Amino acid sequence: MKNWNRLALIVALAAVFLIRGNKGFAQGKMLYYNTVDSLSFGQRFSLRTNLASWVELTPNFGVEFTLGARNWSRWTLGLYGRANWKTKLQQDAPYNVYDMYDARLQLRKYWHERDPKNTGKKVRRSFYWGVYAGVNKFDVKFGYQGYRGNGYIGGLMVGTIQQLYGYKNGASLDLDLGLNGGVLFASKMETYHREHTADRLNTSYVVDKTENNTLVTKTLPMLASMDVLHVGLVYHFGTIVANRYKRRIDIDDAYRILLAEKKMRLDSLERVHRKQKAARRDSLAEVSYEKRFESQRKDIEEEYQRREAELIKQREQFLKEEKEAEERKKRAEEKAKAEAEEKAAKAKADEEEAQRKAEDAKKKAEQRAAARAAAANKKKK
Repeated sequence: MKNWNRLALIVALAAVFLIRGNKGFAQGKMLYYNTVDSLSFGQRFSLRTNLASWVELTPNFGVEFTLGARNWSRWTLGLYGRANWKTKLQQDAPYNVYDMYDARLQLRKYWHERDPKNTGKKVRRSFYWGVYAGVNKFDVKFGYQGYRGNGYIGGLMVGTIQQLYGYKNGASLDLDLGLNGGVLFASKMETYHREHTADRLNTSYVVDKTENNTLVTKTLPMLASMDVLHVGLVYHFGTIVANRYKRRIDIDDAYRILLAEKKMRLDSLERVHRKQKAARRDSLAEVSYEKRFESQRKDIEEEYQRREAELIKQREQFLKEEKEAEERKKRAEEKAKAEAEEKAAKAKADEEEAQRKAEDAKKKAEQRAAARAAAANKKKK
């Protein structure tokens, strides 16, 4: 029975410890997750289209979703498709053909360009890289040979997003400039050419070769399937690019200041209420209310200015430490470079010294040989 009581006591103490630990952990998370600039579900969507494909008379459309409801959420998942199929007449076989259909999933990671001078100016450009994979159906011919078939596409993408216009509702219209690269794996691909019929009045396509389950290396179908050049328009719902894909440290720093200011306002209001109550009590005792209220107001302003100065000082200290860390890193690199140059110079000097000694030894050997030769000739004479 005593053992059971001890076990129950241990379990109770562990539960109390866990509850307190979870409470502290939750309070810690508030600083990083309960930010004012959180994204709603609708604000995490954006619509896009590629103008380069429209120039090719290929309608296309895409939708992108941010994987996270915070401003430091940099990963997005998108669905993009385009279709321009069977644009030629069925009874004719034109010389040039461009029929394309594909659908792909895109995973991107964004980041902002830095503000090295800490000017606080909103950065309206962001960059991204990502991967994509999808399926396509193609029929392209610009020249003697054409290629058609079904396949799978996949590869990498890089690019940049630049804000063009900001709407009053907080949304923005952006320019997307990017490049795509990758591979095309065809489950079936036919190589064909165009021939005239026997009566020379019509034309038809003749298949030259059929390949199954092959990695396509022909330039024309690869470039057409990759959608290499991306010049697009993007409509971001809810918030402009300058408020997206932020660095985590910037958001945390801004939120710390926000919490400090909020606490300062609450403390100031509480002080005002306390002093107002004291003033009313003093007025009953025939004390000058106006004089005490003015004194209270000055005290509040001085307290507010003092706390604001502390916040500014903390901010400057943080920037100073960051700058000192960069300078230490730079000095370490310069020191390593100087040591490397010193070692190289020393090695070169040692090599020159060894070469000089070798030359001196060679000269001495030649002199001794000449002396012996002269002695031998003198002896013969």
